Amino acid sequence: MMLLIYTNFENNFFNTDLSLLLGLSFGSLLFTLGLFGILRNQRNIIIVILCVELMLFGCGLLFLFYAAFLNNGLGVIQALLILTAATAETAIGLGIIVVAYRLNQSIVFEGFSILRG
Repeated sequence: MMLLIYTNFENNFFNTDLSLLLGLSFGSLLFTLGLFGILRNQRNIIIVILCVELMLFGCGLLFLFYAAFLNNGLGVIQALLILTAATAETAIGLGIIVVAYRLNQSIVFEGFSILRG
């Protein structure tokens, strides 16, 4: 069974090509900043986790703008799922950081070889 959600937005702001272009540009900019942050800073795990969050928020923003432009609510549901996955990833990552810091008083990536199961 396919779930189709149709929402009728009263506001026609998202029905212009310029607003869609600006929204997609901003979401793509967030994604690229996160990607460059990961590629640039590979030693500090907190910065890497924040950059992954930035990439996920950029993807969620892209889904939201497409959903508003197409008058379809499925993009909103997908953006909420992305946000849920991002918060779960952050919670697990911070738990790993706390364990690593307790073991060797540092949070650099080289210290994670000690966490072998």
